[in-house]
Amino acid sequence: MAENWGLNIIREKRLLLVEGLDEKNFFQAFLKHLQISYVQIESVGGKDQFANRFPRILKVPGFSQVEFLAVIRDADQDAQAAFQSIVYSLKKYDLPAPENPEQFIQARPSVGIFIMPGSSEQGMLEDLCLKTVAKHPAMKCVDQFSNCMEHLPDPPKVMAKARAHAFLSAMPKLIESVGRAAESNYWDFHSEELANLQKFLIELR
Repeated sequence: MAENWGLNIIREKRLLLVEGLDEKNFFQAFLKHLQISYVQIESVGGKDQFANRFPRILKVPGFSQVEFLAVIRDADQDAQAAFQSIVYSLKKYDLPAPENPEQFIQARPSVGIFIMPGSSEQGMLEDLCLKTVAKHPAMKCVDQFSNCMEHLPDPPKVMAKARAHAFLSAMPKLIESVGRAAESNYWDFHSEELANLQKFLIELR
């Protein structure tokens, strides 16, 4: 069993690993929107924990039955470095690894990696969420507030998170979590900005 980690059994043949609880909630909502079922979503506890979790995952009861393993994490400042970090960890423990992001390698299990926001761009889940609502009237308020924040003596260290929370604060009902906001349809799941991610996740059907 995986020590000091909540994953004690794998019940599904499709396993999706994400960074944290926000991502888990977001992808639960997005998969529901895509009508993709029977995917077990597990958060590893942060982007720096993927390398520590892979050897433990191999020992979790049910892993031998996994047919698809998807790994999704933030690009942060370097999408290629984020991708290579996951590839290195996979290969270290003799797991199949795709040559490029946003695709699955044909193997057992079939493994795919998606680096958010996608298309080799810098950023994170919050950036992707904000792209889906770029034309929302509230974004004008967010842009003005962001401009104000940028001129503060000590501005937010992660502007994407600050902008996402600013957008959520403009909603009829305040939801402080990006993932929970997805459950309330605050992000536009029909946006073309999610096309690449949708194409990736459809492989899990």
